Amino acid sequence: MRTLKRILRAAVPVLLAALCAALLSCSGGNGTAYLRDPVMTYRGKSITEGEFRLYLARYKYQFGVTYSDFSDTQEFYNSKIGYRTAEERLFEEVVTNVSRLLVADYMFSSGGFTLPAGTGEEINAALDERDSFLRAEGSSLEKDISKYGLTRDEVYELMLRDEKVFPVYRNLDSTGRLKTDDAYLQSYLEQNYVRFMHIYINNAYEYETDDAGYHVYDSSGNWKTVPMNAADKAAKDTVISEIDGLLGAGTDFHEVYEKYSEDRLYDRGYYLTKNSDFIKEVIDCAFGLEPGSWNKVESEYGTSYVMRLEMDEKPWEDASLSDFFKTYPEDRKKNRFTDILDSQASGIEYDHDILDRYTVQASNKESNY
Repeated sequence: MRTLKRILRAAVPVLLAALCAALLSCSGGNGTAYLRDPVMTYRGKSITEGEFRLYLARYKYQFGVTYSDFSDTQEFYNSKIGYRTAEERLFEEVVTNVSRLLVADYMFSSGGFTLPAGTGEEINAALDERDSFLRAEGSSLEKDISKYGLTRDEVYELMLRDEKVFPVYRNLDSTGRLKTDDAYLQSYLEQNYVRFMHIYINNAYEYETDDAGYHVYDSSGNWKTVPMNAADKAAKDTVISEIDGLLGAGTDFHEVYEKYSEDRLYDRGYYLTKNSDFIKEVIDCAFGLEPGSWNKVESEYGTSYVMRLEMDEKPWEDASLSDFFKTYPEDRKKNRFTDILDSQASGIEYDHDILDRYTVQASNKESNY
């Protein structure tokens, strides 16, 4: 499903072509080219080319962990997500998140905030541990980070920058700037979510099994699917014809749902955004409907009849809907935080000549920093 569902990186909860061979700036005594030219600058703070290279690798790794449809292949990077390629979409996400870190770094300094005691020691301990691991493998921390054009001290400062986000967030929250009352939460819900139910019939695929009847797994560890056999598909198509007739004759949608749908997990409907990890054709259909109307949708997963429902009042308080709203109020605070950071990002100066040398596809994805 080409949705690129966003899951915020735990270490920074708000954020949320080949690499150029011509390395700029000065070189160290060991031959390492240190990439210290700024790629973005904001009120005396900057992100160097080396730091951006490391951030790019970090986010590429995270994309593979958190986006269900990410694939480190040319086909994926060239594929379209809306009007952009996956490469363009992901690279923009990296630039946006690094820009937010830069603004937060400035807000931390200008606000006179401090990090908890021991933060620096914890970062150094983590770097020491990484160095010990690498030396046991015949390498070293210095050698490992040289591919980013950085020194240990520069990686240390980068990791400190990550930590500075937290006190800035807590300060804005404590001063009420991230306030999310019921009116705000309901308004956000109605602007960004759709509530729908769908009658789902799988007439598209079945799970492959081996000679012993066990499921076969694909390279991602999921059960492998194959096209549905002709006999089963014919039976499913007969059911679909019955549903067509019933709904066409005005039979109650929920009644047909109860009798026929193969997905009855949520009797009160789904609550999803346009970026939710679900069948894209179903979500697009739901957003295009008026409440109370329905339409039939075909996808690679089968056939769905989608009816848009009126939005409930404060569904995030309903325990039966917790699958959709587990962290909804807190996530809206994070939205407000990123909105504040983004509102300042217009003041950032970017060196596009340097940024244009990089792509997500070409970056290293083994970042451990």
